[in-house]
Amino acid sequence: MPKNQKRSLDTKRVLLIGLIVVAAFLVWDRARMQQQLSNPAYLKELANKLQADSDTGRHAQMILESRALAEQEFLQLQALIREADKSFATLKADVTEVGQLLNELLTTDKGRGIASDRDLLEQFQMATEGYSLDPDAIAANHQSLSALAVSIDAAISSRLFEKTPEPALASKVTELAEVAAQSCEQVKSVRTKIQAIAAAAPAASAGPDLATALTAFQQERAAREVEIAQVAAARVREEYHDKLAAQTAMHEREQQEAELANRAAIQAEQLKADKLAAEAEARRIAEAVEEGRIAEAKRVAERDAQLKAEAAEYEYQQALPEIEHYLSGFITPGHQQLKRKQWTYTDELKPLSLGEIRARACLRQDATGYMYFGATAGGNDRPGGALSGYSGGGAVPPELIPAIVKAQNLMLKFADKLVEHGKLLP
Repeated sequence: MPKNQKRSLDTKRVLLIGLIVVAAFLVWDRARMQQQLSNPAYLKELANKLQADSDTGRHAQMILESRALAEQEFLQLQALIREADKSFATLKADVTEVGQLLNELLTTDKGRGIASDRDLLEQFQMATEGYSLDPDAIAANHQSLSALAVSIDAAISSRLFEKTPEPALASKVTELAEVAAQSCEQVKSVRTKIQAIAAAAPAASAGPDLATALTAFQQERAAREVEIAQVAAARVREEYHDKLAAQTAMHEREQQEAELANRAAIQAEQLKADKLAAEAEARRIAEAVEEGRIAEAKRVAERDAQLKAEAAEYEYQQALPEIEHYLSGFITPGHQQLKRKQWTYTDELKPLSLGEIRARACLRQDATGYMYFGATAGGNDRPGGALSGYSGGGAVPPELIPAIVKAQNLMLKFADKLVEHGKLLP
């Protein structure tokens, strides 16, 4: 038999045997399935498995819907935070502008025109009376908003969205956004009113400045309010005495008439009630006068605090040439910066950091402090000014110590103002 024909027969035999095996397995498997389908326990197990598969699908769908809702709420909060962040930035600039405008009007000739016009002075008092935006409070609220933004951005970046934002978190973000928007409107309104008043004021270079005129105006108004209250109280007392006299006379007449005895008793009760009412009214007026006095004292105290702040700013401005001479090695923008007591290089030109200066012991008022202060001032890429000629590496020259002490004292005295005006980084 040829070799190819023999191989073909072998293949056919293998296929035939395979078909027989498959047929036998199908017959056996069918019998097994019929046996299982007739078994109640198997049918129950199969039903439970199908139910579990269905529940798993529904649960997965619920999870997807929940995460989609959480993502939407997180994104809404993120958008609200970004809008509030812009509002806070605008607010800081506007508050600074209004503060500068107020300071200029209160202490310079530009405000004397307002002080010379009674109507404009009263308008200025009304426009600024309720203005109380604190830059520190604004900065604190802005910082709180930034802290909330970190957690929300982290949640969005993680893409987990296992739950919606906490109600307290959403409430705080909404509250800060409303504060920013309302404060922006307030400062814009005050600025518009002040600018309109200043524009309407006549030119004046003599007479009291605006701060002095405002203090006198407030004292005069307080005295007038007290006088009005006193007149009102005297009128109440006079009316009470007149009414009491009339009612007493009536009572005496009625007592003479026996048939009107009952009415006399009623009028006596009414007289008592009127007396109590008059006394209560007198007390109310006295309390109102006292409240007015307290409120005025509070306004005067707030104005005093504002004037002190303006005086501190004035003192800083007067000392600025001396500061720039003695502290040029710290406040001049440069590339070298202190970081963890070491010098680093930055592309951006900036002054040094007050915190890093303190950390390097530069403000210690002893030999060590003098050495670090002088080495820091003369050991970077900024002009040394009054402290030129020493960059560390040895004892401080004795002739330089008085200048270092002077520079230290200036930095200690005006530290907050230097940071506020950007002469030093925080």
